[in-house]
Order: sequence, then C-alpha cells, then structure tokens
Amino acid sequence: TAAHGTIHTSTHTTTAAHVDPFFDWNHTPFYDECKQVARAHFAPHGNETNDDVHRNMKATWAAWLQSGFGLVLLSYSFHKFLAGSMPALTYFPLLYWIVGSDFMHNGSHFAQSTSPLVNKMSCYLGSLHVQYHLWASQHVIGHHVHTNIIHMDPDVHHFSHDRVEEHKIPGYRTHARQQVLKKYGWGWKFAILFQTWATTLAIAFANTPKYLEDRAMETVKIRRAWLSVIRNDRLVLLALLALFVYKSETITYGVWCLFWSWGIHGILFNVFSQISHTNEASHSGVARYKRTHGKDKIEWAIHQILTARDYSCDSWFWGTLSINLNNQAMHHVFPSVHPCHYSALRHKLIPVCAKHGIDYEARTSGDFFDAVARYFGWISKLNQGGFTVSNEGKNNGAALEARKMKDTLEGAEEGCVTAASRVLIVSGTL
Repeated sequence: TAAHGTIHTSTHTTTAAHVDPFFDWNHTPFYDECKQVARAHFAPHGNETNDDVHRNMKATWAAWLQSGFGLVLLSYSFHKFLAGSMPALTYFPLLYWIVGSDFMHNGSHFAQSTSPLVNKMSCYLGSLHVQYHLWASQHVIGHHVHTNIIHMDPDVHHFSHDRVEEHKIPGYRTHARQQVLKKYGWGWKFAILFQTWATTLAIAFANTPKYLEDRAMETVKIRRAWLSVIRNDRLVLLALLALFVYKSETITYGVWCLFWSWGIHGILFNVFSQISHTNEASHSGVARYKRTHGKDKIEWAIHQILTARDYSCDSWFWGTLSINLNNQAMHHVFPSVHPCHYSALRHKLIPVCAKHGIDYEARTSGDFFDAVARYFGWISKLNQGGFTVSNEGKNNGAALEARKMKDTLEGAEEGCVTAASRVLIVSGTL
C-alpha cells in the first residue's frame, strides 16, 4: 500500500477475512512491480527516505511556477468577469478549468503538496466547479475505486437519467449494461448537447438538493456529518451568485452570464473527463483480459489500466488543456502522484504492462481527435444501435455483486466502498 502517499510494495493490502468481489488483492505482481518502478523513479540515488520519495512525488518547482502564473491569469480574468467584460465570459471559465479545476483535482488526490493544508486550499480553489465533499464522495471514492463498474462508479450514471422520476430529462447511455429506454434512441444527440453544457452547473449547484435528499452522489453514499457542511457551502455560493446577479446591469444579463460561463466550463469538464473512459476499449478491455488469461478477478491496478484509453500523453499542450486527463491510466494507478510526473512514469511502465499482457503503449497512442471519435462512436453504438450485453457468464458476476452490494450498503454511513478500497483511500493511494 501507500502510507501517506509514499509508495511501498507489500502484497498484503487486505486481511485474509475480507474478499473483494471485484479485485484480487491476494496476488498483485503487476501492482507490486509498478510501485517498485515508481519508487525507483522517485529515488534516483537509491538512498532516499520515505519522506524524500513522498516529497518527490508532488508538484515540482516548475509545476508550481506554471500553476502560479496560471493563478495570476485567473485572478485577472475573474476581475474582468466581475467588471462585465464580454470576452471574459468565455476566457474566465476556460482559465478556471485549466487552473482552478486543476488545483481542485490535484488537491483532492493529495498530489499537489505534502501539506494537507495546501491540498485542502487547492480543493477550495475549485469551489465554482464542485463542492469539496461532494467531489471526494463522487470522484475520489466512487469513480477511482470502481472505474466503469455499473452500480458502483457514479460517472457511469451521471447522464443516463434512468430513474422513473427522471424519464423526461434528456439522457443517454454510456455503459452496455444500462437499460435501454425509448428516449435514448430518438433523443441521445440532443441529450449529449444538453448534458455537456449543463455538466458543471449540475454538479456545482443545480443537483445539490438531489444529492442532499438522496444522501448520495449517484451510487456513493455521503457521510451524514458532511451534509450540513455541503448545504452551508452551497448556500454561501448561492448568496454570492445572487449578489453578482443583483450587481449586474440587469437580472437577465446576470443570469445569462452565469449560464454561459458554466456552460463553457461544462463543455471542457464533460469532454476531457469522459473521452478516456467512455469508449469501447475501456469498457471491453477488462472482460477481454479475463477471458484471455482465464481469470475471474484481476488486480485493481490492471483494471485501472484497462478502463482508460489515453491520447497525446507526452504533449504539454493537451496535458495543460485537459488538466492532465489525457493520462488517465497513469493517474488512476498513482493518483497521489502529481501529473507533472506522468509522462516519464508512463514510459517506464510500458514494459511492465507488456510483461503482464497489456499493450499500454497502444492504449495511449493517438491524439485528442482520435479519442473524441472513439467516444462518439461508442455513445452512438449504445444509443443509436441500442447495443447491450447479456447478463450471462462468469464475467458478469462482479456486476451482479455490484448491484447486491449497492442494495446492502444503501443505509451505510461510509458509502458504497469495499473494505479494501477504504484501505487504499485512507492510506493515500486514491
């Protein structure tokens, strides 16, 4: 495991009494070798202490310099936005995505700094994007632990709107095991436009009453102690938004400014967060690997590699614009490592993956436009063609277990997380 973000190589991450329905934690040669390679990377002299390795994993001085320059630009753009500049309605949300959301994402994974305070402050820089505790529930706990597993990964359920009370809301399928509704066949193209524009607005503000009422972010329960914090946090945001609208030239113009800016950010957030995970290779890779290697369960780390299809992994431009979501596989295996290290680590893990039957180099080839094409091809196949997967065979056991676990943990205080996953989260690996 990784204690406080430090990479160790123990093969025993769970107790013998616990059986994870999704992943094999008793035999993890791939994950162990990945951690050995990563530790060697962050200990180039070979005599570094755990604290040295921990420090070397975080943002470098060059990364801090880039982030600091970005904060200056973001502050200026925010000033122009408040002053009523029309161009700022577009470049402020763009910079907020590149800078504010990047800080929020890195801080939430403890990747920005060795200081918990700095990481928490980084998270709050993204308050216009999402509330800190909601993001921890939905993304850090739910998505990173059970990536692309239906009934477990909240990201699988964000856009389907398949509950009875949601059937009139535009939606679309992203997973082959989701039910097929009539609205998907004729309305999925409009739903993509609608949901893409509304992605940030929904998670930042509009859906908060739903999350509080359900006490859950889709599939992940929210701790009861966090509910009042989330509510008060968003009430403060509501007051600030109301003040902004009141100070605008007209109420209509103020509301439109917020709608437009959140829409620009929503497009960026939706596209860059979805295209690596939502494609056929990322949804079929695990089942194919299990069949090829004759396994019922695989390592968690292998699952993370196989549920991402990345692009332009060595590009500074695409790394900056996507807030490093172009390197999702590396991010999921080592989320507490700062993204400035992903490119170098990726090259060192390519032969490790090859040794274990994974063509990681091929899975990280192509560019942004290839990734977009794969994304829309998969969405079209699911919704226009109604592609689905039958609930047959041993490979569906984990999916059935996911639904069973979701029902079992419906009233749980800590949420739908396996014991093994909790160990990883608390130790700082996720």
